[in-house]
Amino acid sequence: MISTEFSNHLSVGLNPRVLSLRLSTTIYVLTSFLRFYNITYQNALKKVRKPKKAPVRVDRLPPIGDLQKMILSSKSLRLSMLIQLRAQIGMRLNEALNL
Repeated sequence: MISTEFSNHLSVGLNPRVLSLRLSTTIYVLTSFLRFYNITYQNALKKVRKPKKAPVRVDRLPPIGDLQKMILSSKSLRLSMLIQLRAQIGMRLNEALNL
């Protein structure tokens, strides 16, 4: 019952990747503590359910043809400049908007 309360407490409002890091760190510290005091923990460790690792998101630039279509179909000059800045220089959106 304590483990479900602990996992519920950890999982409230956290990113799955952050939750995975925190849980693995907690398990590492706990096993180090138990190992230091020569307490057997292997059977209990097998019962712990570890969360799956979150997939890593890779940002990719759209093809040149799609960029040209977006620039030509934009309604304002500002939007076309933002698209070009982000594509050519690699600026973040907020950085480009603050220019």
